[in-house]
Amino acid sequence: MIKALRLSLHVMAVSLCAAFLAPAHAQSDYPNKNIRFVVPFPAGGSTDIAARLIGERLSKRLGTTVIIDNQPGANGLIGASAVVRAKPDGYTLLVTSNGIHSAAATGTANFSLKSDLVPVSQIVGGALMLVGSKSAPFNTVQGFIDHAKQNKDKVNIAINAALGGAHMTFENFRRKVGIQYQPIYYPGEPPSLAALVSGEAAASIISAPVARQFIEDGKVNALAVTTGGRFASLPNVPTLSETVVPGFSEGYSTVMFAPKGTPDEIVQRISRELSEMMKSPDVERQMLDIGVTPIASTPAEYATLVSAEFDRNSQLIKDLRQAGLVDQ
Repeated sequence: MIKALRLSLHVMAVSLCAAFLAPAHAQSDYPNKNIRFVVPFPAGGSTDIAARLIGERLSKRLGTTVIIDNQPGANGLIGASAVVRAKPDGYTLLVTSNGIHSAAATGTANFSLKSDLVPVSQIVGGALMLVGSKSAPFNTVQGFIDHAKQNKDKVNIAINAALGGAHMTFENFRRKVGIQYQPIYYPGEPPSLAALVSGEAAASIISAPVARQFIEDGKVNALAVTTGGRFASLPNVPTLSETVVPGFSEGYSTVMFAPKGTPDEIVQRISRELSEMMKSPDVERQMLDIGVTPIASTPAEYATLVSAEFDRNSQLIKDLRQAGLVDQ
């Protein structure tokens, strides 16, 4: 009887050891298969461009393949929701814009940004740009403001996504200069630019790297940069701060999240890889060439920013709804 009990206890001990060691071994093997970046926007936008560059570099560092999975819709919430439901093993990651801080604050998300996703890193940051249609009767930011005031809520503005990052920036800008407008919503930056080219919309706020080619090709007019400093690739375009709104400075960033429950060891590993990758001179040069600046914050640093921006955007969205400016 005693021998049988000892044998049973030994088997239980071995089983428990195996149970604890197996996940640790799995994490130390990471990655041993393809990693999927879910990008919740169409191909060709600023987030997609950054995700592909980052994925290509990370593939080489980790010795595996990073696959880009575009899942656009609902201002990025469809792709984000897919990551929330994914297995938390480090093989499915959300690469999105900081617009998720506002999109998730609308109350329409089926998940909690603060509790269902794990912040990994704020990867790169860039400038947004106020651009105008060639067919619009203005080619400066002051001209745009004058036109909007004369026509009140009749000026069509292309909005990349309702209550997204660019929308929040435009709202902050237009409230400071006292204009009204008629929003037309699009699922991403390329369709918004197409609306400007066709004359369907008079103006929009677009990430500078994506707007750059349209500006250089003479398809749209560059009116102003939203960040505190000028966009290096288009140095002649003034900032909002130096023209009409002193002190105005807002941009965008590409960020990464993992599903809740992803082992901290893996989250920290990915964050370190991104940070070290961004320190490489050739990577930094490549990022600057497309108009973004490496950031690569730690998970803890980014978590603090997520909480602050989510709370700020929640209040802004509440104010907009109470004022009857949005119905979402």
